[in-house]
Amino acid sequence: MKLSVVTGMFAAAAVSLVLLPATASAQTTTPTTTKPAQTTPASKAKVAPMDATFISTAGRHNQAEIELTKLAEDKSDNPQVKQFAEDLKKQHEQLDKDLDDLADKKDVKVPDPTTQEKTTKDQLDKLKGSAFDHAFLAEMVKDHQMAVTEYSKAAKSADPDVKNLAEKTLPTLKDHLQRAKDLQKNVPATAGKGGN
Repeated sequence: MKLSVVTGMFAAAAVSLVLLPATASAQTTTPTTTKPAQTTPASKAKVAPMDATFISTAGRHNQAEIELTKLAEDKSDNPQVKQFAEDLKKQHEQLDKDLDDLADKKDVKVPDPTTQEKTTKDQLDKLKGSAFDHAFLAEMVKDHQMAVTEYSKAAKSADPDVKNLAEKTLPTLKDHLQRAKDLQKNVPATAGKGGN
């Protein structure tokens, strides 16, 4: 706030110098001090906008996924799906800590789940048995396909912290995706599509 006031004062001084008669020409060095003051706010940025978007989106998606795994632990009757959900929960809780640390370090806020993420959870919560298992696994495939894409992009970041987190996490996400696909093939089909 003080910096913008000072910058504004320098800008006003520069304008008045241009408008004043030649007597102000001795003060023309004042505008050159404006340039460093204007670049100071940019130097305070801790992360590029694309990386900030990745951190906030990844954090939000990760938190939503943890909620879905908790639901699967409670609602699934299939031991393989329950084990998968438990494994996902543990690994995504660790990722959540890593993303929180990165968000704090880069001064990025992780938003609450979106309406769509809440709706997905509510829809899954209404299902049971194999109908739940199939819907949950379909969601895990979709979510992990998206996550692999996003983390692959982030692994090319110029920011070493973002790049390292993405590179470290990608193998786990790819494993989750493959496991979800394999389980989709092995979970018995539902008798009916309802399950409500």
